[in-house]
Amino acid sequence: MKKKHNPFLQKPIFFWIALILILIITSIWPLILTFFYAFTDARIDNPSQWSFVGLSNFIYLLQDTSWWIAVKNNVLFAVISVSLETLLGLCFALILNQYLPFKGVFRSIMILPWAIPAVVGARMWEWMFHDQNGVINEILLALGLISEKIAWTAGSSTSLAAIIFADVWQATPFMTLMCLAALQTLPSEIFDAAKIDGASAFKRFFNITLPLMKPALLVAVLFRSIDALKIFDMPYVLGANNSDTVMMSIYAREQLISFQDQGYGSAVSGGIFMVIVLFAIVYIQLFRLNAGED
Repeated sequence: MKKKHNPFLQKPIFFWIALILILIITSIWPLILTFFYAFTDARIDNPSQWSFVGLSNFIYLLQDTSWWIAVKNNVLFAVISVSLETLLGLCFALILNQYLPFKGVFRSIMILPWAIPAVVGARMWEWMFHDQNGVINEILLALGLISEKIAWTAGSSTSLAAIIFADVWQATPFMTLMCLAALQTLPSEIFDAAKIDGASAFKRFFNITLPLMKPALLVAVLFRSIDALKIFDMPYVLGANNSDTVMMSIYAREQLISFQDQGYGSAVSGGIFMVIVLFAIVYIQLFRLNAGED
């Protein structure tokens, strides 16, 4: 039997050199510079004057109450938004996977929120959440669900919920597409056999569909969780100055741009990187543990 060759592995050496150089320039070198400046007292308004301060920036970061508030907000946002997006995405995918008329039209409409740039979507929701002229208040008042207009993005009890709502609206199509792609790869023979054996739709879903979808679903949740942990645009537009909605990336931007503190801002950026890496490691290890137990 003739062995098949992978054409990608047969690329000339300069191809791999160029690939490595691009990776270094776009990813590794900026990361190295970020951690380098994290050990200095450099400032953006005077970048040529700096000195090493050791671990002082990281020690201050661990003691910084504002940083831990941002971490708490970010984790809470990620847990709630990703959970809702996964649940809704799975429900929509199950519906779109059925034999429906105009299914292609529904899929096109479903993907529209995800196709809109995040800043544009955030600005749109900012107008709709406006306390005086926003359509959200008008609808709720007309339905009798509220008695007075609410400042959704300014109130401490509603600002984070408003951002989560807007993010779920925009990111659910991604989860829907991931779940729909996984559903369409499942072998129909298994479901036909289960129907013949008399298994109900409920049992087919929990005993066949979900276990077979588990690998793709876990990967989708991992990607969305990482995106949620480094989110910037949606919370920044809807509530950048609100301590109840400040995220890790917004806090890093505040230190770097508003306060011009490149040293501490780089330490905050390094903290974000380490939080995401730690989450990814723990998540992947838990996935391998569960996979080994199945």
